[in-house]
Amino acid sequence: MFGWLRHWKPIGGGMIIIALIGSYPATMVLSHKLPDQIADSHRDEVWADQRIGTAIELIQTEFEVRHWSDALPEWHPQNQLIAVPAFQDGLRETLALFADLRADTSQARRTRNEDLSIAATLILNATGEGSEDQLSAAAEALRRFDGLIARSVLDSDALADLMRAEATLYADILSESVSDLRRSIQSDDHKIFDRARTDRYYRTVGKIYAVGTLLNAVQSDDIVQPGFRDAREKARDALARAFAPRPLIVSNPEPGDFSLGGNDMMTLAYLIEDAIFALRELEAVLEENHLASATDIRDRS
Repeated sequence: MFGWLRHWKPIGGGMIIIALIGSYPATMVLSHKLPDQIADSHRDEVWADQRIGTAIELIQTEFEVRHWSDALPEWHPQNQLIAVPAFQDGLRETLALFADLRADTSQARRTRNEDLSIAATLILNATGEGSEDQLSAAAEALRRFDGLIARSVLDSDALADLMRAEATLYADILSESVSDLRRSIQSDDHKIFDRARTDRYYRTVGKIYAVGTLLNAVQSDDIVQPGFRDAREKARDALARAFAPRPLIVSNPEPGDFSLGGNDMMTLAYLIEDAIFALRELEAVLEENHLASATDIRDRS
């Protein structure tokens, strides 16, 4: 009556093996989820310097939500696909440049800030084994700087001047990305799937995300200057549009060849150019107000 039980062990063992084999690609897919949209700052946590705080939160979110790919072993499912590791590389490079800029623009006695300088170096070099520890140390250095600002130990430049320098940096970062995309578009790389092309695409997406999130940390009423609010909103909208495309296979067909999805590299480059233009306009608005303010001070003195 229960003769079927003697077949259970081989059947059960086979089912377990099949489940294990199937779970690996499933885990790959589940661990490869990028943000649906650029993060907006709701100021749930109070930071003395909101953009420094946002940089800390960006690092913490990657740890808690996606984990840091470079710190995971090669066999880990997250490292078998390209998008998340490339996205995190773009995020890391952008945050390093941001911290480096702020080390020069958030100054005491016109010297480079040590905490921000350390953070920039740690973030830039956070690759491979030990990268998570380096990023944790970078986040602590950023926290120390924010604490000094909170206690007014350091004098921070005017928010508008900092934003002007940051807008320039963001536009420069994205301009370099467009140049990289253009080189790929004009190369002989037109096969259906190419790992390096996908890496370049999602590394750029990571940079867009970091730039957009840092820009969102500045609220529309933080800087009361003519034209700032509109220029900021245009830049935010352009960055959101550039971040939206999420192709499964990044296409770069030869000119004239049929492609169901068009050319993903060209589309991204076009959208980023719109964002660069908007960031340059934001920079110009802040520069114009800066010059007007300097002229007014001279006239009164």
